[in-house]
Amino acid sequence: MRDDIVKAEVFDYSQIVPGAFLQATVESASDRKSLILKVNSFVKGEMPLDHMAEMPVKMIPPKFSVGKEIKVRVFSVDKTSR
Repeated sequence: MRDDIVKAEVFDYSQIVPGAFLQATVESASDRKSLILKVNSFVKGEMPLDHMAEMPVKMIPPKFSVGKEIKVRVFSVDKTSR
């Protein structure tokens, strides 16, 4: 069995609940000032600039570089877009 399947915290969007903490990898930064995050091969998400810090920020902080693993808290789940 693939290693990413064995280590997966969740397998699809139906298993994710708002408020849960997940490990994610920064996959890219979009031009809409948000990060595209990869939880695993099956689940991806987006973190808007508004949710990157307690204080308002105007640009994506350098600590969120592509490939970095971060712990994120789920704000909402859109189960309709896959």
